[in-house]
Amino acid sequence: MARKKQENLQDQNNQNQTAQPSGDFELQVDIQMPSTQEALQEAAQKSISESVKTVEEQIMQEREEMDLEIPAMTSRVPNQTLEDAGEEIRRRTQERVAYYASRLDKIQQRLDELEKEWDVQRTLQRNASAIALGGLVLSLFKGRKWLVFPLMAATFLMQHAFTGWCPPIIILRRLGYRTLREIEQERIALKALRGDFDMVKRDESDPVIRALTAIEAARPDGPQK
Repeated sequence: MARKKQENLQDQNNQNQTAQPSGDFELQVDIQMPSTQEALQEAAQKSISESVKTVEEQIMQEREEMDLEIPAMTSRVPNQTLEDAGEEIRRRTQERVAYYASRLDKIQQRLDELEKEWDVQRTLQRNASAIALGGLVLSLFKGRKWLVFPLMAATFLMQHAFTGWCPPIIILRRLGYRTLREIEQERIALKALRGDFDMVKRDESDPVIRALTAIEAARPDGPQK
């Protein structure tokens, strides 16, 4: 009996020792699971960061390509103008400024005329709108073939928006229509001749006063006295 009890105790000890590694394995699995989840989260975050970086690089590249392909707003029309037409517009502007250099009392009258002058883009938009509207009206009474005129006007406006050129621009520039910048150049030259900017004193210590004085000098109707 004693020997049998001893064998039973030994069998129980062997079973406990066999079961112990299983607990250790489960503990190891429990410990390793969080580290695996963290690794997956880090991989996902890294993938998202790389995707965002790739998208940002594509956007920057597209912006650089647009900057190279689309001319600046202030220079696109003059750059697309025939050289002789552009030179004629500049010559006339210089002659007008020279004329008013000895007639300072008439400068305000000329400034008022410049405020009402239509620039080439405004004239182009007016003409294109008239052609498009006329084509739509004619298409209602004369047939759908007249829709070619609204299509043509829209094509010209789109072309002008991206390149600064379209077929009507050649005619308008030949007729002497100027860009808004060219009109503004004459206006500033006349105001400088009249001495509007002399009131802006650089030795003024207060920058706020200098700023307000500059704004007053740049008024289209001249500084208020």
